[in-house]
Amino acid sequence: MKKILFVFLAVAFLFAIFAPKVFAQEDNETIKEYTRIAGYTPDSPLYGLERAWEKIQLILTTNEEAKIRLELQLAKERLAEAEVMIQKGKPEYVPRLVNEYKEQFNKTWKEIESKYEHCMNMEEERCKRLSPVERCPNMTEDRCLNMTETICKNMSEERCKKWNNLVEKVSNETEKHIYVLEKVLEKVPEQAKSAIQHAIEVSQKGHDKAVEQMKEMRERVQNKGAETEIQEQVEEHIGEIIGNISEHGNASEKMGNMTGHESENKSTPGGPPPEHETLT
Repeated sequence: MKKILFVFLAVAFLFAIFAPKVFAQEDNETIKEYTRIAGYTPDSPLYGLERAWEKIQLILTTNEEAKIRLELQLAKERLAEAEVMIQKGKPEYVPRLVNEYKEQFNKTWKEIESKYEHCMNMEEERCKRLSPVERCPNMTEDRCLNMTETICKNMSEERCKKWNNLVEKVSNETEKHIYVLEKVLEKVPEQAKSAIQHAIEVSQKGHDKAVEQMKEMRERVQNKGAETEIQEQVEEHIGEIIGNISEHGNASEKMGNMTGHESENKSTPGGPPPEHETLT
């Protein structure tokens, strides 16, 4: 008992010493990452050219998914610029940058939600218009009709995977956004705190929604896996029953043949009957 207590205390002591350093190192890496992507900042004479190039990129990007990824990246850059301005001791630039981040992120997240929901609705309707044979070829028609909602949800999830990937990206990125915003909040003047606090709330709301959608997606995938396993078990059981019936049928046929041969042999003992002589 004393040895267990000693080990527990030793582990707790080591965790207390090294865990803060590990977490601090991860936090520093996050700040360094944002500092690297900042590019030109608002105090640079070339900043206007960089922002103009961003607008040209958005115009030239016609693919929906690529455009939304670019918008997310630009929102992240506004946040990175705010962090660099704090490091340079120029907090007066921060409120405008944070507001631009908030507007860009909010707009982009609404686009992702809209595209995701539109894709899901379109694919579900398309799935429901399929015949049972096309929708679920490995099931009976009655079972397929009973499971239409679940099957079409799973099918739509697969076809809308690119939007799910963006939802996951938002979930991962917003954790870092919130961390950077909280660090910025600690260093800005009092009059700038309300704008940053609101940006944190917007990021947190987007993060929570993204996490919720990912949770629903995983649950559907798990349900799909369970349904597939049950279906395979049922089909295997049906296969066994059919096999038994076939074996029983073959055995009955063999018994019938054997019985027929025995009856024939009994009716003609000693060989075939002699031919009758024709009377003249």
